[in-house]
Amino acid sequence: MQGTIDSGSTAWMLASSAMVLLMVPGLALFYGGMVRKKNILATMMHSFVAMAVIGVQWVRPRMIPKTRIMVGVNDNYVEPTIDAILRAARSEGGGAVGDGKIFVTHLDECIRIRTGERGGNAI
Repeated sequence: MQGTIDSGSTAWMLASSAMVLLMVPGLALFYGGMVRKKNILATMMHSFVAMAVIGVQWVRPRMIPKTRIMVGVNDNYVEPTIDAILRAARSEGGGAVGDGKIFVTHLDECIRIRTGERGGNAI
């Protein structure tokens, strides 16, 4: 099931990450041997900086908590609903990263379980 954290997968990711971290100095030495002596240090630093950038990119998407809200409305209320969500969800000062997104899709069918009503009356 998507969204669950499996301990085996987590252990494999940690072990793989540790192996990559151990390989970076060797990769830096390998690339360092392919350049002139004056460029060895810079070439080795490129490998370590690349490792740091990848580490930040791997962790960063998990820093912003996300909430999913699904709303079903009749066609007449789509725009007013979007406007209300924009007013309520946008950060002060014109918005910021992490304010979220609104996806508008067509609702093919809606059925109220309690009464069995279908279509716009069920919404």
